[in-house]
Amino acid sequence: MIELMLLIDIFLLVFRIVNGKNERQMHPGEKWLFVAAYIGLFIYNYRKYNKTYNKHRQYWKDESQGKRIYKGLFVILSLVIPWVLAFWIGLY
Repeated sequence: MIELMLLIDIFLLVFRIVNGKNERQMHPGEKWLFVAAYIGLFIYNYRKYNKTYNKHRQYWKDESQGKRIYKGLFVILSLVIPWVLAFWIGLY
């Protein structure tokens, strides 16, 4: 989902640069493009990460508490930033 939000952010940014603040409705083809991108990214991530949790768990179990918090903050930021960017681009 976050990968798709980054694609939407890029789309919105390019759209704002090209068209300025002119508002328009999304073309149905654009909506289907986003649906296809979502499904494609879902399938890609499922194939890439399916049944690899235990392998990753082995790497994570030896991390210190400070490193876990540090990496956890990066995960939270990577989840929040695309939404903030979309909202910010939408406002301006």
